[in-house]
Amino acid sequence: MRAGERENKGSAVASGRVAAKAEASRRALVEVAIERLLTHSLDGLASLVSPSVLARTSATVSVDTAYRLLESSEATLALVVESVASPQFSAPRIGWSALDQITEGALDAHGEPVPLVSAAESLRHFIAENFFQPARPLGRLLDAAALTASEEWKGTLAIRDERRDLALQILEARRVSNEAIADSMRWIGQEAFAELRRRPKPGMTMDSIILLMHSLADGAVDRMMTSPGCMTLDDLVAAIIEIVLALSEDGSMNDPRIPENEEGRAVFTAIVEAADEYWSTGASMETIEQASDRLEKPLQTLVILFPTINHLADSVLRVRTIAAGIDSGASKPMNILLGASLRRLARAADSLPEVLRFASELNEADSVLNELRLLAASLASAAKTSVEPQRLAEQLVSLAAQGTSQIETVELLLEMLRETPAT
Repeated sequence: MRAGERENKGSAVASGRVAAKAEASRRALVEVAIERLLTHSLDGLASLVSPSVLARTSATVSVDTAYRLLESSEATLALVVESVASPQFSAPRIGWSALDQITEGALDAHGEPVPLVSAAESLRHFIAENFFQPARPLGRLLDAAALTASEEWKGTLAIRDERRDLALQILEARRVSNEAIADSMRWIGQEAFAELRRRPKPGMTMDSIILLMHSLADGAVDRMMTSPGCMTLDDLVAAIIEIVLALSEDGSMNDPRIPENEEGRAVFTAIVEAADEYWSTGASMETIEQASDRLEKPLQTLVILFPTINHLADSVLRVRTIAAGIDSGASKPMNILLGASLRRLARAADSLPEVLRFASELNEADSVLNELRLLAASLASAAKTSVEPQRLAEQLVSLAAQGTSQIETVELLLEMLRETPAT
């Protein structure tokens, strides 16, 4: 090998060693960068919202005033976290709509009962808000900064001890915020299940299904943001609905007579479905003994589940009428669920008059008609209508039980609840 060639080869080897050393150093610095991002991220967020920075940026207050109002960077960040966790928080200047406003839009998107279409439109509205609400990126920033303080985090890198309390405060606020969103979405599932006459499968609850819906939507929106074009909003909504249907089954979710064990639930549901089908033909059965004969079901089983024909009729009417799991309260979603339940009651009165007659004779606190009266009275009381709440509730349920010929009057009475919401 010539001297020049040896020199070039030596130079190349040296250059390779330098490049390898530089690459190793670069990788070491990247590792340190990752470590600092995971352990010091709250420092960075706090520095962005220090009172002095905010005072200079806003140009509306002095630095001294900002410190008097906010105290410190950490206190400011904590105030931001506390504020944005509230469903009522809004900031129109930066395009932040309150969760209550978003729910209003979903309510507006909810049309007359075409169950899956209405549910899909309302769900679509909730998800679409993620693409322009500042809550989305801010939530991700806060999540990323505080995640290593979670009790579920198993990694060795974690937020520094001096920031741990603030990180835990952020995680708690994010939990509260997620629960508020789930509460705002729950009525969609309740109404869809009522229209479809379905309930969660054994082992599932409405809350667990809503949690899965919310989690799928969150993950999919993140993927759509980072990988534009990977799926459409329609794809996502359709997938969520398919999962909800797969996790549910035919039957009423909140019937007080339904057995807790799976086999008992299946027998109960089969009897209710058979009774519904029989009564739907216009045929009559006046006693539980006649029901046993005409439905070809064992009398002993029927008597255990339905002591009288009135109890059987109540369960048939419940599946056709009430949205499962609705709570008394003054929120507009409850008004939506009450109105939809009363419309279903009116339709049931037209098609199953004998069922309405028997169910009306069952004067028990947990009967479906009494549950509707209780909900209507609660909403009327909170709305502070001019009509005595219990009287208004009795009128609403009584009129709906007369059939669809009275539905216009029912709608007029429901307007009294919508026009005077609780403050």
